[in-house]
Amino acid sequence: MDNHQKGLEGPGQAPRELYESVSEVCSLASPLQALRRLVRLLQQQGLPVSGIFVNTFFSETRSIRFFARADATESLRLDIEVKIPEGLVGELSYEHRPETLLVRSLSEDPVTAWATRNVITGIGSYVMQRLELDGQHVGVICFYSLREKAWLESQAALIASLAQPLSTWVARAWAAHIGRENEALRRQLRQEKSEPLERFLAASPGLYQVAQKMRRIADTDVTVLIEGESGTGKEVTARTLVQMSSRRNAPFIAINCGAIPASLIESELFGYEKGAFTDAKNRHAGYFEQAEGGTLFLDEIEELSALAQVKLLRVLQERTITRVGGESSIPVDVRIIAATNRSLEEMVEKGLFRTDLYYRLHVFPIKLPPLRDRPGDIGLLARLFLKRIAAKYHLSEIPRLTAQALEEAVRYRWPGNVRELENSTERAALEEGPIIRHLVQRPGPRPAPAALARPLPQRAEPAAPDLAAYDWEGLQKAYFAALLKSCYGKISGPGGAAERAGMHPNTLRSRLSKLGLL
Repeated sequence: MDNHQKGLEGPGQAPRELYESVSEVCSLASPLQALRRLVRLLQQQGLPVSGIFVNTFFSETRSIRFFARADATESLRLDIEVKIPEGLVGELSYEHRPETLLVRSLSEDPVTAWATRNVITGIGSYVMQRLELDGQHVGVICFYSLREKAWLESQAALIASLAQPLSTWVARAWAAHIGRENEALRRQLRQEKSEPLERFLAASPGLYQVAQKMRRIADTDVTVLIEGESGTGKEVTARTLVQMSSRRNAPFIAINCGAIPASLIESELFGYEKGAFTDAKNRHAGYFEQAEGGTLFLDEIEELSALAQVKLLRVLQERTITRVGGESSIPVDVRIIAATNRSLEEMVEKGLFRTDLYYRLHVFPIKLPPLRDRPGDIGLLARLFLKRIAAKYHLSEIPRLTAQALEEAVRYRWPGNVRELENSTERAALEEGPIIRHLVQRPGPRPAPAALARPLPQRAEPAAPDLAAYDWEGLQKAYFAALLKSCYGKISGPGGAAERAGMHPNTLRSRLSKLGLL
């Protein structure tokens, strides 16, 4: 250890009166008031204390957080965070420092000099005491002097002997403060994570079971395989998953593996070195490097060539890539979310997909049910699309679905799933105007492309629909039956049919009983 920094072993004992006085000060309710009283008390004992500050080091952000400081006349709550330069972080590991640290000259301690230069100026020397609560390191309390070499080893030993009341008091006071902040942060994170899921479920309550799976693994780095027919919303699911995770502000790169020629898939995914092939004029970073720290969404993963499958398997195993034409391995921090509209298991049985890659991707599968199995979602999705279409084409009002249109839509099989529904909704809004009677695509001429760029022609106000012509009881029965199915029979509680219908559970049960659904 350097001459200016000393760890003290076997410190002397503080006089009983001083120990009791410090303990009494530490019983004060206000941490700031106690800090100021503590400065005065130690000064009366002849210790060279110009002031005290309390801080802690956060390794994940490589920063020191100053919570408070005090001298004999004032005390301040600081809440100042100071980033530590990369070259100094290694010197700031509290685990490798003694519990009581004596620094005779601040100029010889680059870490504290850097951290305090804009927070507490003029420090010459100090004694720093590590604080622990229930075996957990929560920070330090620093007794500083404005003079260099002001502290003696015996005085530092005296501070060390007061560690118990000081540690207990400061740790509890500021751990409570940190705890309140952490709870506020946790609430914020919970909200940030729940909002994407709430939006996801608002239009698709039939995906409640999928959402529960997403909630469990969103903030992990587990590899996810999303399975579902074309148009079921696999990329929307992937994006929602990322928005719920700690990688939400990092790159999200979506790749359609089937849209990239087989001869280019390797160089696009893993990059290439200059001169790797005829047109490689410069080094190129592939999608994995571009997604560093974030997420790579590999749609139509079944379209990968055999060689690309081998390289992807290596990435999943070793978390490294090698550029085409390169020799060195490059570590990557990328979460993989893959998607397919085919059965990879069947492809494995037929020898069309690598078994080992399949199991690497199939760590956490999410199966998206087709729209025909989620009839309760159809009306909600259609209304969401109509709002977007009205905004897109600057319509004077949001088109509305008649009961006939909704009933037809619920009975239709939707082979193209949500994508087909969205396209059909756009067509219907442009063809039929503010009242949509037929949402399902019918054979016939489509509107000319030019019509999309100009306002819809004025048409006579449609006659009021003949309400008596509709079987309202049958429509209600179809709706509530679909709603119950989408909720897997659950009526009350979070995600239940009553919550989604905006009804009291008892009212809904009564309605279901009258309709013969209970």
